[in-house]
Amino acid sequence: MKTRWMLIILAVAALAIGCSDSNMARVTIVIGDHSIAKAEAPSLIDRVLSLFSTRVEAAMWPSAHGALTLIISTGGAQILSAPIPTGATSFSAEVPAGNNLELTVISIADDGYGGLYTNYGASATIDLAPGDDTTVVLTMLQMTKIIYIDGNYGSSVELSWDSAENQGSATIEGYNIYRSTDLNGTYSLVGSKEGQYNTTHSDYLDLVNGSAYFYKISIQTTIGEGIPCDPSGTIYVYNP
Repeated sequence: MKTRWMLIILAVAALAIGCSDSNMARVTIVIGDHSIAKAEAPSLIDRVLSLFSTRVEAAMWPSAHGALTLIISTGGAQILSAPIPTGATSFSAEVPAGNNLELTVISIADDGYGGLYTNYGASATIDLAPGDDTTVVLTMLQMTKIIYIDGNYGSSVELSWDSAENQGSATIEGYNIYRSTDLNGTYSLVGSKEGQYNTTHSDYLDLVNGSAYFYKISIQTTIGEGIPCDPSGTIYVYNP
């Protein structure tokens, strides 16, 4: 165990030596909850060692999460996707500088039916100038999954999803329902549900007969809204 942690620390420390490209910046991402704060130290190496002293079990989200992935995008276009070392609660990476960079960390887990789904996630949008060295704390919150959807009612789409569990200071307040006519397009809020176990929704809002729709559900907690879940499959509103 000690050897594995030292290898992760050395790998991150190697990234911390310096930006090899004049248009690059360095970002250190701490994943967990707000109790894991940025470490204040005179050197980046000291800070990296300090950040790695906190394990994921100390955060609100469980250690039994899935494989972690960092995604960086801007303007809706993905510019980087990379796996995060197993067991890491913080890591540093060199990324292209720019404005409105969205940093997202997601956990991919087994859905129990032979497939995979995104069960935890967090994101932040930042501006990075060339040469910047920034630390971002991401609060990992649960993500649900849609388990039923049907549009054959002509005038509505019926949805249901898995309920979420309270964890740490993140008490479940309800859910938000988003809809799009494009799988990878912009999703708009079409409804909200209050209560931890209020996990069904009928969408009647401006549906067009014969049109295709996609849905996502986000979890609303006392410390904020989680990332919307994986999109539903294509659902057609059909009225014979």
